[in-house]
Amino acid sequence: MASKQIGKVGPDLQEEKSVSFRRKEDGFFEKIELIAVRDLKIGKIIRSSKIVAEEDYELISDSSEDFDETMSYEDIDGKTVTLKFKRLENTDNEK
Repeated sequence: MASKQIGKVGPDLQEEKSVSFRRKEDGFFEKIELIAVRDLKIGKIIRSSKIVAEEDYELISDSSEDFDETMSYEDIDGKTVTLKFKRLENTDNEK
């Protein structure tokens, strides 16, 4: 037996977060976090913001156990590849 369900009035908002890393000219990486608020009823993004971290990160080898952030993606062969990033302690961004 089917039940009658009525959706609530107004928007159905959900926050979506996405984190990525971008290589800078000096060879280090910066962390970028995108935050979007989407109305699930209409599928439209209501508002979004972009946060760029001030810390620099360096890419480290897979065998290292000392890392601060990871990012995984699926390559063209279908294998999952994990990148590990270590936050740099002493960065001189002022010139």
